[in-house]
Amino acid sequence: MTLIDRDHLGRIVVAGGLSCPVVAPRAQVEIKRMMPVWNPALPGGRRTGRTSL
Repeated sequence: MTLIDRDHLGRIVVAGGLSCPVVAPRAQVEIKRMMPVWNPALPGGRRTGRTSL
């Protein structure tokens, strides 16, 4: 998803007009990187679990 704007409540609005809550960007990166480790059924291959940013 691509950041487009913020709505009147300050929430992120992405392409397609969807608004969504956002946690800290570093936390989002860690979640994205760790999901295949936490749930091996997800695509992404085997990961070591290292999360250095």
